[in-house]
Amino acid sequence: MSDSESEDPFIQKSYDLRNTVRSRFTRPPLPEFKARMPPKSKTSASPKSPRQGRNVKTKQKRAKKNNLYPDLDDDAGIRETETESETEDASVDNTGEEEDNVDGANMKRDDLNRLDEESRPYVRPNNRNESRKRAERNMKGNKVDQNDSASAKGSGMGQLLLWMGVLCVIVGVYLVVENRNKGVFSDEVVQPPVDFYKMYKPKFEAIRRKYPSQSTRFWKVIGSAIKRLINVPLSTYPAVIILAVPEGSTKVGTCLAKELVTNLNSIFNHTDPAYIDALSLNSVSAEKMKLDMDKRLISVLSDSRGVVIDHIESLKPQAALLFHGYCDGDNAPYKDAAFILVLHTSTSEHGIRDAKVEEILTELWGRDLGIDEMPALLSRIANSVAVLLPEQNVNCEL
Repeated sequence: MSDSESEDPFIQKSYDLRNTVRSRFTRPPLPEFKARMPPKSKTSASPKSPRQGRNVKTKQKRAKKNNLYPDLDDDAGIRETETESETEDASVDNTGEEEDNVDGANMKRDDLNRLDEESRPYVRPNNRNESRKRAERNMKGNKVDQNDSASAKGSGMGQLLLWMGVLCVIVGVYLVVENRNKGVFSDEVVQPPVDFYKMYKPKFEAIRRKYPSQSTRFWKVIGSAIKRLINVPLSTYPAVIILAVPEGSTKVGTCLAKELVTNLNSIFNHTDPAYIDALSLNSVSAEKMKLDMDKRLISVLSDSRGVVIDHIESLKPQAALLFHGYCDGDNAPYKDAAFILVLHTSTSEHGIRDAKVEEILTELWGRDLGIDEMPALLSRIANSVAVLLPEQNVNCEL
């Protein structure tokens, strides 16, 4: 500014106003970012935006409202306003250009900072090889875990098999020692099973020779019942034989029945007498007779394989009903025993048949037992009937 211009008060105030506007509306300079700032464009400044025009008008209105220079006249105010407008336009142009450059630099700087911050937690692989390598490492880790679990399972299974083998060895050694103690591995000869019928047959033949008057059917009925009982290892039902004795052969019938049962018990090493005489039972009442015979049967059959019950015709009906349980095919308490029931009749030998025996028993017990219990009893005791024939010169030793 020259000396003439400095003496003019209007020009001086114009400069002062310009400096005031610049100092009030100009932003402080931002720090430089040389490393991140893009190079300045050499193109001409962009035209003023509508926002910049609005700022100039707003500044003019504020200056008028505040009446910053009251000592100037109207013409001076008009000239001052025009000069101020021109000065503001020039300053606004320079300021707008600087603001655009600064805003662009700030925008690019913010974008670069945001990208830099977003890229810190995760670094994207440069190519597919890194992704493939990462997947391979994960697969190797999984295989290692699977191998570890498989090895653990294999070791557990191996220990289980080892303990099972040790247990089998211990059991095998124990069995060998026990068998040696029992003589299985010794030179002892294993005895074959005992044929009890073979042992009983000679004794049975001796009885047949002693009583030669008896028929073939008589011996067949008795022999088949006893043979089945002896040959079967586990009998399912007892052998029941009714020995029908005609009139005048009472002693022979009792002697024959005793010899059959005594020889049967002898092959099983039973020597106690197995004989029950119904005439010796308590006959005060039917219940007492039944109870007495039940006790004797239990006592005899606990140590014998056969029993003779003599004079069954003297039994009361309720006592005779006891045979329903002892001679049952399914629920008999002594299924491996032989029951020889001796029935003494008043009929001659020629008049006794199987049907006749059932008639005699029905006459004795049928009235009290009725049509329900009597047939069931006969079905259990009257299936094997042997009719005795008279014998001469028989010496009964029992």
